[in-house]
Amino acid sequence: MMVQLRRARTRAEQRPADRLAAPAAAGVPRPGGHRLDQFALAPSDAPIQRTMHVSGAGVYTTETFKAGTRERPKQVILDVGGGTPRSKTPVALGALHDPGQPQGAADRFLGYDGGHVAGLQLGGANENYNVVPMYPGFNRGVWKNVEDEVAQAKTWGYSGMPFRAKIVLAYANSQRVVPRSLHMETTTRRPRKNKTLGPWETVKDYGTRTQPDDIPTTTALSTTDADTILGVTGKTTTLKDAATHLKNVEGNKAAAKVVKTTGALPPATRSAYPDDPANRPYGYLDLLTFANKINPSTTFGVGRTFSGTQRKLILQANMAKNGGTLKSDDPADPHQVLSERGTADFPEIDHIIPKSLGGSNFFANARVVSWELNNKLARVKGIANLVNPQRIALPTLTGTKREQIETGITALLSASATRLTRTQLVTGLQNKFNLHLSVNDGLTVTDVIQSLVTDGSITRQGGNVVSGAKTPVTYGPA
Repeated sequence: MMVQLRRARTRAEQRPADRLAAPAAAGVPRPGGHRLDQFALAPSDAPIQRTMHVSGAGVYTTETFKAGTRERPKQVILDVGGGTPRSKTPVALGALHDPGQPQGAADRFLGYDGGHVAGLQLGGANENYNVVPMYPGFNRGVWKNVEDEVAQAKTWGYSGMPFRAKIVLAYANSQRVVPRSLHMETTTRRPRKNKTLGPWETVKDYGTRTQPDDIPTTTALSTTDADTILGVTGKTTTLKDAATHLKNVEGNKAAAKVVKTTGALPPATRSAYPDDPANRPYGYLDLLTFANKINPSTTFGVGRTFSGTQRKLILQANMAKNGGTLKSDDPADPHQVLSERGTADFPEIDHIIPKSLGGSNFFANARVVSWELNNKLARVKGIANLVNPQRIALPTLTGTKREQIETGITALLSASATRLTRTQLVTGLQNKFNLHLSVNDGLTVTDVIQSLVTDGSITRQGGNVVSGAKTPVTYGPA
Protein backbone atom coordinates (compact mmCIF):
# COMPACT_ATOMS: atom_id res chain seq x y z
CA MET A 1 0.00 0.00 0.00
CA MET A 2 1.00 3.58 -0.61
CA VAL A 3 1.89 6.13 1.88
CA GLN A 4 -0.92 7.81 3.81
CA LEU A 5 -0.42 11.32 5.18
CA ARG A 6 -0.16 11.12 8.93
CA ARG A 7 -1.82 13.36 11.49
CA ALA A 8 -0.21 16.79 11.52
CA ARG A 9 2.29 17.66 14.23
CA THR A 10 2.70 21.06 15.80
CA ARG A 11 5.84 22.97 14.92
CA ALA A 12 7.17 22.30 18.42
CA GLU A 13 6.83 18.58 17.83
CA GLN A 14 9.07 18.55 14.77
CA ARG A 15 12.51 17.04 14.97
CA PRO A 16 15.33 19.63 14.92
CA ALA A 17 16.27 18.44 11.43
CA ASP A 18 12.78 19.39 10.22
CA ARG A 19 12.95 22.95 11.48
CA LEU A 20 13.77 25.35 8.74
CA ALA A 21 16.84 27.54 8.59
CA ALA A 22 16.86 31.19 7.57
CA PRO A 23 17.33 31.87 3.84
CA ALA A 24 20.77 32.38 2.38
CA ALA A 25 21.34 34.99 -0.29
CA ALA A 26 21.05 33.79 -3.87
CA GLY A 27 24.36 32.74 -5.33
CA VAL A 28 26.08 32.28 -1.98
CA PRO A 29 27.63 28.81 -1.54
CA ARG A 30 25.97 26.86 1.25
CA PRO A 31 28.18 25.03 3.72
CA GLY A 32 29.23 21.69 2.29
CA GLY A 33 27.14 22.15 -0.84
CA HIS A 34 27.31 23.61 -4.34
CA ARG A 35 26.41 26.92 -5.90
CA LEU A 36 22.79 26.66 -6.94
CA ASP A 37 22.45 30.00 -8.73
CA GLN A 38 21.52 28.75 -12.20
CA PHE A 39 17.87 29.36 -11.35
CA ALA A 40 17.59 32.66 -9.51
CA LEU A 41 15.98 32.33 -6.11
CA ALA A 42 13.01 34.52 -5.31
CA PRO A 43 13.84 38.14 -4.41
CA SER A 44 14.00 39.05 -0.75
CA ASP A 45 10.65 40.83 -0.84
CA ALA A 46 8.81 37.75 -2.17
CA PRO A 47 6.65 35.76 0.28
CA ILE A 48 9.38 33.19 0.88
CA GLN A 49 9.63 32.49 4.56
CA ARG A 50 12.69 30.28 4.63
CA THR A 51 15.22 28.63 2.35
CA MET A 52 16.38 25.15 3.27
CA HIS A 53 19.65 23.63 2.16
CA VAL A 54 20.30 19.94 1.86
CA SER A 55 24.05 19.52 1.52
CA GLY A 56 25.16 18.39 -1.91
CA ALA A 57 21.62 18.11 -3.23
CA GLY A 58 19.53 21.22 -3.52
CA VAL A 59 17.70 24.26 -2.24
CA TYR A 60 14.10 23.96 -1.10
CA THR A 61 12.10 27.16 -0.78
CA THR A 62 8.75 27.65 0.87
CA GLU A 63 6.15 30.39 0.99
CA THR A 64 3.72 31.41 3.66
CA PHE A 65 -0.02 30.94 3.28
CA LYS A 66 -3.12 31.15 5.43
CA ALA A 67 -2.26 34.72 6.43
CA GLY A 68 1.35 33.86 7.17
CA THR A 69 0.62 31.18 9.78
CA ARG A 70 1.65 28.20 7.68
CA GLU A 71 4.25 27.19 5.11
CA ARG A 72 4.06 25.19 1.92
CA PRO A 73 6.71 24.14 -0.64
CA LYS A 74 7.13 26.58 -3.50
CA GLN A 75 10.27 25.62 -5.44
CA VAL A 76 13.04 23.04 -5.55
CA ILE A 77 16.41 23.41 -7.28
CA LEU A 78 18.18 20.08 -7.23
CA ASP A 79 21.48 18.71 -8.47
CA VAL A 80 20.19 15.40 -9.79
CA GLY A 81 22.25 12.55 -8.43
CA GLY A 82 22.03 9.14 -6.85
CA GLY A 83 18.81 8.01 -5.26
CA THR A 84 17.87 8.77 -1.66
CA PRO A 85 17.21 5.65 0.45
CA ARG A 86 13.48 5.10 0.79
CA SER A 87 12.00 5.26 4.27
CA LYS A 88 8.75 6.38 5.88
CA THR A 89 7.50 9.53 4.19
CA PRO A 90 7.26 12.48 6.59
CA VAL A 91 4.23 14.71 7.05
CA ALA A 92 3.71 17.20 4.24
CA LEU A 93 5.02 20.62 5.27
CA GLY A 94 1.73 22.35 4.51
CA ALA A 95 -0.06 20.05 6.96
CA LEU A 96 2.04 21.19 9.92
CA HIS A 97 0.55 23.77 12.25
CA ASP A 98 2.18 26.56 14.18
CA PRO A 99 2.20 26.32 18.01
CA GLY A 100 -1.14 27.33 19.42
CA GLN A 101 -3.04 26.39 16.28
CA PRO A 102 -5.52 23.50 16.53
CA GLN A 103 -4.49 20.18 15.09
CA GLY A 104 -6.04 19.30 11.75
CA ALA A 105 -8.37 16.32 11.50
CA ALA A 106 -6.62 13.08 10.60
CA ASP A 107 -9.02 12.58 7.69
CA ARG A 108 -8.40 16.00 6.17
CA PHE A 109 -6.09 14.54 3.53
CA LEU A 110 -7.78 11.17 3.37
CA GLY A 111 -6.96 9.55 0.05
CA TYR A 112 -3.98 11.72 -0.86
CA ASP A 113 -0.47 10.31 -1.25
CA GLY A 114 2.41 12.01 0.50
CA GLY A 115 4.20 12.86 -2.76
CA HIS A 116 7.82 13.99 -3.03
CA VAL A 117 8.21 17.18 -5.05
CA ALA A 118 11.71 16.09 -6.08
CA GLY A 119 11.60 12.30 -6.23
CA LEU A 120 13.88 10.16 -4.10
CA GLN A 121 15.24 8.50 -7.25
CA LEU A 122 16.55 11.95 -8.30
CA GLY A 123 18.22 12.53 -4.94
CA GLY A 124 15.38 14.54 -3.43
CA ALA A 125 15.27 14.86 0.34
CA ASN A 126 12.91 12.70 2.37
CA GLU A 127 11.93 15.70 4.48
CA ASN A 128 8.61 17.45 5.02
CA TYR A 129 9.67 20.48 2.98
CA ASN A 130 9.87 18.17 -0.05
CA VAL A 131 6.47 16.53 0.50
CA VAL A 132 3.02 17.71 -0.58
CA PRO A 133 -0.39 16.01 -0.76
CA MET A 134 -0.82 14.54 -4.25
CA TYR A 135 -3.68 12.73 -5.91
CA PRO A 136 -2.70 9.03 -6.05
CA GLY A 137 -3.08 8.94 -9.84
CA PHE A 138 -0.84 12.00 -10.16
CA ASN A 139 1.86 10.82 -7.75
CA ARG A 140 2.09 7.26 -9.04
CA GLY A 141 1.48 8.04 -12.70
CA VAL A 142 1.82 11.55 -14.08
CA TRP A 143 4.59 12.89 -11.84
CA LYS A 144 6.42 9.56 -11.58
CA ASN A 145 6.60 9.40 -15.37
CA VAL A 146 8.24 12.83 -15.45
CA GLU A 147 10.74 11.80 -12.77
CA ASP A 148 11.52 8.56 -14.60
CA GLU A 149 12.30 10.52 -17.76
CA VAL A 150 14.57 12.92 -15.86
CA ALA A 151 16.39 10.01 -14.19
CA GLN A 152 16.93 8.28 -17.54
CA ALA A 153 18.23 11.51 -19.10
CA LYS A 154 20.76 11.90 -16.29
CA THR A 155 21.90 8.28 -16.53
CA TRP A 156 22.09 7.89 -20.31
CA GLY A 157 22.68 11.39 -21.60
CA TYR A 158 24.37 13.50 -18.94
CA SER A 159 26.29 11.12 -16.70
CA GLY A 160 29.34 12.87 -15.27
CA MET A 161 28.01 16.31 -16.22
CA PRO A 162 26.27 18.90 -14.04
CA PHE A 163 22.58 18.16 -14.36
CA ARG A 164 20.03 20.22 -12.52
CA ALA A 165 16.28 20.14 -12.07
CA LYS A 166 14.02 23.03 -11.20
CA ILE A 167 10.52 22.31 -9.93
CA VAL A 168 8.00 25.07 -9.33
CA LEU A 169 4.70 24.49 -7.56
CA ALA A 170 1.52 26.50 -8.06
CA TYR A 171 -1.55 26.60 -5.82
CA ALA A 172 -5.13 27.54 -6.62
CA ASN A 173 -5.24 30.16 -3.87
CA SER A 174 -3.65 31.33 -0.63
CA GLN A 175 -5.55 28.74 1.43
CA ARG A 176 -4.67 25.52 -0.36
CA VAL A 177 -2.29 22.87 0.98
CA VAL A 178 -2.65 20.66 -2.11
CA PRO A 179 -0.73 22.09 -5.11
CA ARG A 180 -2.66 22.67 -8.29
CA SER A 181 0.33 21.98 -10.56
CA LEU A 182 4.05 21.20 -10.73
CA HIS A 183 6.44 22.36 -13.45
CA MET A 184 9.75 20.60 -14.22
CA GLU A 185 12.74 21.92 -16.17
CA THR A 186 16.27 20.50 -16.44
CA THR A 187 19.55 22.23 -17.32
CA THR A 188 23.19 21.24 -17.79
CA ARG A 189 26.67 22.66 -18.43
CA ARG A 190 28.44 20.95 -21.30
CA PRO A 191 32.23 20.44 -21.28
CA ARG A 192 34.28 22.56 -23.70
CA LYS A 193 37.36 21.57 -25.66
CA ASN A 194 39.53 23.38 -23.11
CA LYS A 195 38.04 21.10 -20.43
CA THR A 196 36.06 23.89 -18.81
CA LEU A 197 32.30 23.88 -18.52
CA GLY A 198 30.09 26.00 -20.71
CA PRO A 199 27.17 28.12 -19.55
CA TRP A 200 24.01 26.60 -18.20
CA GLU A 201 21.59 25.63 -20.92
CA THR A 202 18.15 24.09 -20.93
CA VAL A 203 18.01 20.35 -21.54
CA LYS A 204 14.25 20.01 -21.51
CA ASP A 205 11.22 21.89 -20.32
CA TYR A 206 8.73 19.22 -19.29
CA GLY A 207 5.95 21.73 -18.98
CA THR A 208 3.29 21.99 -16.30
CA ARG A 209 1.47 18.97 -14.94
CA THR A 210 -1.89 19.74 -13.34
CA GLN A 211 -3.76 17.60 -10.84
CA PRO A 212 -6.22 16.05 -11.16
CA ASP A 213 -6.91 17.17 -14.75
CA ASP A 214 -3.82 15.54 -16.29
CA ILE A 215 -4.40 12.15 -14.66
CA PRO A 216 -5.21 9.65 -17.45
CA THR A 217 -8.17 7.32 -17.13
CA THR A 218 -8.52 3.74 -18.30
CA THR A 219 -10.08 3.26 -21.72
CA ALA A 220 -13.02 0.88 -21.80
CA LEU A 221 -12.74 -2.24 -23.96
CA SER A 222 -14.67 -2.70 -27.16
CA THR A 223 -17.71 -4.96 -26.95
CA THR A 224 -15.80 -7.76 -28.69
CA ASP A 225 -12.80 -7.54 -26.33
CA ALA A 226 -15.05 -7.18 -23.29
CA ASP A 227 -16.89 -10.39 -24.21
CA THR A 228 -13.52 -12.17 -24.58
CA ILE A 229 -12.09 -10.96 -21.28
CA LEU A 230 -15.29 -11.90 -19.43
CA GLY A 231 -15.50 -15.33 -21.06
CA VAL A 232 -18.78 -14.57 -22.83
CA THR A 233 -17.23 -15.68 -26.11
CA GLY A 234 -14.35 -18.07 -26.83
CA LYS A 235 -14.37 -19.65 -23.38
CA THR A 236 -14.24 -23.25 -24.62
CA THR A 237 -11.14 -22.53 -26.69
CA THR A 238 -9.54 -20.56 -23.86
CA LEU A 239 -9.97 -23.40 -21.36
CA LYS A 240 -8.60 -25.92 -23.85
CA ASP A 241 -5.54 -23.80 -24.68
CA ALA A 242 -4.90 -22.97 -21.01
CA ALA A 243 -5.06 -26.65 -20.05
CA THR A 244 -2.67 -27.55 -22.87
CA HIS A 245 -0.21 -24.91 -21.64
CA LEU A 246 -0.40 -26.13 -18.04
CA LYS A 247 0.17 -29.71 -19.13
CA ASN A 248 2.88 -29.25 -21.77
CA VAL A 249 4.70 -26.10 -20.65
CA GLU A 250 4.20 -26.03 -16.88
CA GLY A 251 4.26 -29.83 -16.57
CA ASN A 252 1.19 -29.75 -14.31
CA LYS A 253 -1.24 -32.41 -15.54
CA ALA A 254 -3.38 -32.20 -12.41
CA ALA A 255 -3.96 -28.47 -12.84
CA ALA A 256 -4.75 -28.96 -16.52
CA LYS A 257 -7.42 -31.52 -15.64
CA VAL A 258 -9.01 -29.18 -13.06
CA VAL A 259 -9.12 -26.32 -15.59
CA LYS A 260 -10.88 -28.56 -18.11
CA THR A 261 -13.48 -29.80 -15.64
CA THR A 262 -14.10 -26.69 -13.50
CA GLY A 263 -13.03 -23.77 -15.70
CA ALA A 264 -10.72 -22.42 -12.97
CA LEU A 265 -7.28 -22.98 -11.50
CA PRO A 266 -7.09 -25.48 -8.63
CA PRO A 267 -6.29 -24.23 -5.10
CA ALA A 268 -2.63 -23.31 -4.69
CA THR A 269 -0.31 -25.54 -2.67
CA ARG A 270 0.16 -22.68 -0.18
CA SER A 271 -1.84 -19.44 0.07
CA ALA A 272 -1.13 -17.75 -3.28
CA TYR A 273 -4.81 -16.95 -3.93
CA PRO A 274 -8.25 -17.87 -2.50
CA ASP A 275 -9.21 -21.53 -2.62
CA ASP A 276 -12.76 -21.00 -3.93
CA PRO A 277 -13.00 -19.66 -7.52
CA ALA A 278 -16.06 -17.68 -6.36
CA ASN A 279 -13.66 -15.49 -4.35
CA ARG A 280 -11.45 -14.74 -7.37
CA PRO A 281 -13.18 -11.94 -9.33
CA TYR A 282 -10.46 -11.86 -12.02
CA GLY A 283 -9.30 -15.48 -12.02
CA TYR A 284 -10.36 -15.94 -15.64
CA LEU A 285 -7.58 -13.55 -16.67
CA ASP A 286 -5.04 -16.18 -15.52
CA LEU A 287 -6.58 -18.65 -17.97
CA LEU A 288 -6.48 -16.08 -20.77
CA THR A 289 -2.79 -15.61 -19.94
CA PHE A 290 -2.03 -19.34 -20.06
CA ALA A 291 -4.01 -19.55 -23.30
CA ASN A 292 -1.74 -16.82 -24.74
CA LYS A 293 -4.67 -14.48 -25.38
CA ILE A 294 -3.39 -11.66 -23.14
CA ASN A 295 0.10 -10.70 -21.97
CA PRO A 296 0.30 -9.37 -18.37
CA SER A 297 3.98 -8.37 -18.79
CA THR A 298 4.99 -10.08 -15.56
CA THR A 299 5.99 -13.37 -13.99
CA PHE A 300 3.53 -14.90 -11.56
CA GLY A 301 4.89 -15.60 -8.10
CA VAL A 302 4.38 -15.32 -4.34
CA GLY A 303 5.11 -11.92 -2.80
CA ARG A 304 5.06 -10.09 -6.14
CA THR A 305 3.21 -6.87 -6.94
CA PHE A 306 0.79 -6.48 -9.82
CA SER A 307 2.39 -5.03 -12.95
CA GLY A 308 1.13 -1.89 -14.66
CA THR A 309 -0.25 -4.03 -17.46
CA GLN A 310 -2.08 -6.22 -14.96
CA ARG A 311 -3.57 -3.16 -13.32
CA LYS A 312 -4.90 -1.92 -16.66
CA LEU A 313 -6.36 -5.33 -17.60
CA ILE A 314 -8.03 -5.69 -14.19
CA LEU A 315 -9.57 -2.22 -14.37
CA GLN A 316 -10.78 -2.90 -17.92
CA ALA A 317 -12.32 -6.20 -16.82
CA ASN A 318 -13.95 -4.40 -13.89
CA MET A 319 -15.46 -1.79 -16.22
CA ALA A 320 -16.57 -4.50 -18.66
CA LYS A 321 -18.60 -6.32 -16.02
CA ASN A 322 -20.01 -3.06 -14.59
CA GLY A 323 -21.29 -1.43 -17.76
CA GLY A 324 -18.31 0.86 -18.24
CA THR A 325 -18.13 2.14 -14.65
CA LEU A 326 -15.33 1.41 -12.18
CA LYS A 327 -16.82 -0.20 -9.09
CA SER A 328 -15.44 -1.75 -5.93
CA ASP A 329 -15.43 -5.53 -5.63
CA ASP A 330 -16.10 -5.28 -1.88
CA PRO A 331 -19.76 -4.69 -0.92
CA ALA A 332 -18.60 -3.13 2.37
CA ASP A 333 -16.42 -0.53 0.62
CA PRO A 334 -17.52 3.02 1.56
CA HIS A 335 -16.90 3.99 -2.08
CA GLN A 336 -18.83 1.70 -4.40
CA VAL A 337 -18.13 3.85 -7.47
CA LEU A 338 -14.44 4.63 -7.99
CA SER A 339 -12.57 7.40 -9.80
CA GLU A 340 -9.02 7.36 -11.16
CA ARG A 341 -8.97 11.13 -10.64
CA GLY A 342 -10.20 10.77 -7.09
CA THR A 343 -8.59 10.49 -3.67
CA ALA A 344 -10.30 8.29 -1.08
CA ASP A 345 -12.31 6.77 -3.96
CA PHE A 346 -9.21 6.08 -6.08
CA PRO A 347 -9.20 2.47 -7.38
CA GLU A 348 -6.43 0.26 -6.02
CA ILE A 349 -5.62 -3.34 -6.89
CA ASP A 350 -5.64 -5.20 -3.60
CA HIS A 351 -3.96 -8.54 -2.94
CA ILE A 352 -6.85 -10.61 -1.56
CA ILE A 353 -4.32 -12.77 0.28
CA PRO A 354 -1.71 -10.24 1.46
CA LYS A 355 1.81 -10.63 0.11
CA SER A 356 3.05 -10.85 3.71
CA LEU A 357 0.94 -14.01 4.18
CA GLY A 358 2.00 -15.75 0.98
CA GLY A 359 -0.25 -13.94 -1.47
CA SER A 360 0.80 -13.80 -5.13
CA ASN A 361 0.28 -11.61 -8.19
CA PHE A 362 -1.93 -14.15 -9.97
CA PHE A 363 -5.03 -12.42 -11.30
CA ALA A 364 -6.91 -14.85 -9.06
CA ASN A 365 -5.56 -12.92 -6.06
CA ALA A 366 -6.71 -9.49 -7.21
CA ARG A 367 -9.68 -7.34 -6.41
CA VAL A 368 -10.49 -3.67 -7.02
CA VAL A 369 -11.22 -1.56 -3.95
CA SER A 370 -11.02 2.08 -2.94
CA TRP A 371 -7.93 3.76 -1.53
CA GLU A 372 -9.78 4.22 1.75
CA LEU A 373 -10.67 0.55 2.15
CA ASN A 374 -7.21 -0.65 1.10
CA ASN A 375 -5.21 1.78 3.23
CA LYS A 376 -7.39 2.75 6.14
CA LEU A 377 -10.21 0.29 6.71
CA ALA A 378 -8.71 -3.08 5.81
CA ARG A 379 -5.36 -2.98 7.60
CA VAL A 380 -6.08 -6.28 9.34
CA LYS A 381 -8.34 -8.56 7.35
CA GLY A 382 -9.24 -12.13 8.09
CA ILE A 383 -8.34 -14.63 5.38
CA ALA A 384 -8.97 -17.94 7.16
CA ASN A 385 -12.31 -18.12 5.32
CA LEU A 386 -10.54 -17.70 1.97
CA VAL A 387 -7.74 -20.24 2.24
CA ASN A 388 -7.01 -23.23 4.47
CA PRO A 389 -5.30 -21.74 7.57
CA GLN A 390 -2.87 -24.67 7.60
CA ARG A 391 -1.42 -23.45 4.29
CA ILE A 392 -1.02 -19.76 5.21
CA ALA A 393 2.63 -18.67 5.17
CA LEU A 394 3.47 -16.41 8.11
CA PRO A 395 5.82 -13.48 7.41
CA THR A 396 9.42 -13.04 8.50
CA LEU A 397 9.62 -10.43 11.25
CA THR A 398 11.94 -7.47 10.66
CA GLY A 399 12.42 -3.97 12.07
CA THR A 400 12.27 -2.79 15.66
CA LYS A 401 10.86 -5.02 18.38
CA ARG A 402 7.61 -3.07 18.36
CA GLU A 403 7.36 -3.39 14.57
CA GLN A 404 7.98 -7.13 14.84
CA ILE A 405 5.29 -7.46 17.51
CA GLU A 406 2.78 -5.48 15.45
CA THR A 407 3.52 -7.47 12.28
CA GLY A 408 3.24 -10.74 14.21
CA ILE A 409 -0.05 -9.84 15.90
CA THR A 410 -1.54 -8.66 12.59
CA ALA A 411 -0.52 -11.92 10.88
CA LEU A 412 -1.83 -14.12 13.68
CA LEU A 413 -5.22 -12.40 13.70
CA SER A 414 -5.48 -12.46 9.89
CA ALA A 415 -4.65 -16.16 9.66
CA SER A 416 -6.74 -17.40 12.58
CA ALA A 417 -10.12 -19.01 12.03
CA THR A 418 -11.21 -17.89 15.51
CA ARG A 419 -10.81 -14.82 17.68
CA LEU A 420 -7.74 -14.82 19.92
CA THR A 421 -7.04 -13.72 23.47
CA ARG A 422 -4.00 -11.69 24.48
CA THR A 423 -2.47 -14.84 25.98
CA GLN A 424 -2.93 -16.70 22.69
CA LEU A 425 -1.33 -13.83 20.80
CA VAL A 426 1.69 -13.85 23.11
CA THR A 427 1.98 -17.64 22.75
CA GLY A 428 1.76 -17.29 18.97
CA LEU A 429 4.50 -14.66 18.91
CA GLN A 430 6.75 -16.93 20.96
CA ASN A 431 6.00 -20.26 19.29
CA LYS A 432 5.20 -19.43 15.67
CA PHE A 433 7.69 -16.56 15.28
CA ASN A 434 10.25 -17.67 17.88
CA LEU A 435 10.08 -14.15 19.32
CA HIS A 436 11.55 -13.75 22.81
CA LEU A 437 9.41 -11.39 24.86
CA SER A 438 10.70 -9.61 27.97
CA VAL A 439 8.51 -8.01 30.64
CA ASN A 440 8.73 -4.68 28.81
CA ASP A 441 7.85 -6.42 25.54
CA GLY A 442 4.71 -7.67 27.24
CA LEU A 443 3.73 -4.06 27.86
CA THR A 444 4.42 -3.35 24.18
CA VAL A 445 2.08 -6.20 23.20
CA THR A 446 -0.69 -4.61 25.24
CA ASP A 447 0.02 -1.19 23.75
CA VAL A 448 0.04 -2.53 20.17
CA ILE A 449 -3.26 -4.35 20.71
CA GLN A 450 -4.85 -1.21 22.13
CA SER A 451 -3.50 0.86 19.25
CA LEU A 452 -5.00 -1.55 16.70
CA VAL A 453 -8.34 -1.43 18.52
CA THR A 454 -8.29 2.36 18.73
CA ASP A 455 -7.64 2.92 15.03
CA GLY A 456 -10.32 0.41 14.06
CA SER A 457 -8.00 -2.21 12.57
CA ILE A 458 -9.23 -4.94 14.95
CA THR A 459 -12.18 -5.38 17.30
CA ARG A 460 -12.31 -6.20 20.99
CA GLN A 461 -15.05 -8.41 22.42
CA GLY A 462 -15.80 -9.83 25.86
CA GLY A 463 -14.74 -8.63 29.30
CA ASN A 464 -18.33 -8.58 30.55
CA VAL A 465 -19.54 -10.15 33.77
CA VAL A 466 -22.01 -12.94 33.04
CA SER A 467 -23.49 -15.02 35.89
CA GLY A 468 -20.83 -13.71 38.23
CA ALA A 469 -17.97 -14.63 35.90
CA LYS A 470 -16.03 -12.34 33.58
CA THR A 471 -16.04 -13.42 29.95
CA PRO A 472 -12.61 -13.59 28.26
CA VAL A 473 -11.50 -10.68 26.10
CA THR A 474 -10.84 -11.69 22.49
CA TYR A 475 -9.56 -9.87 19.42
CA GLY A 476 -10.16 -10.33 15.73
CA PRO A 477 -10.06 -8.51 12.36
CA ALA A 478 -12.44 -5.58 12.08
